[in-house]
Amino acid sequence: RGRNLDCLFTHASFSCDNKKLVMDVHIDEVVYVGFLNLETGEAEFIDDCFIPNHNHAQFSTTDPELILIDQEGWNDSKGNHHAFKNRTWLLDTKGTRFEPLIQSSWFGKDGTKICHDFWSKDGMICYQDYEKGAYECDIQTREITHVWKRPICHCHTNYNRMYWVADQTPY
Repeated sequence: RGRNLDCLFTHASFSCDNKKLVMDVHIDEVVYVGFLNLETGEAEFIDDCFIPNHNHAQFSTTDPELILIDQEGWNDSKGNHHAFKNRTWLLDTKGTRFEPLIQSSWFGKDGTKICHDFWSKDGMICYQDYEKGAYECDIQTREITHVWKRPICHCHTNYNRMYWVADQTPY
């Protein structure tokens, strides 16, 4: 009560076993990550909250306990802008794992501008860099493959990563 509920989730995503729906619930400047059990209708939340602006939570397409969640820049309630360090984070449903996909990636500071990431059918994380193009990352080995070497703004691929579609001009 008295709090501003912004949304229940920013990217509807079901676990690969179709038993849960991930939620990134925004209340004021705080984000709570939880899972709706589709069999019982009960919601379960990870104990830690995420300050600030984590969103776009998506279940892995191969691991029912793993999600990716993104962080973006945000303005606090006083109007101050805050940059973020890493865009893409891996999180498990128990809250015991929370780590950046790419440890050394500092948005804008190391020349990367990673944005819009998503899972492929085989469990790779696909993402784009506004200035450098499209990439695929094997989360087991953290091997990164640069698959499209031109600036793009927003992209998607089909599940097997054979075809990509993207806007050509970055913002």
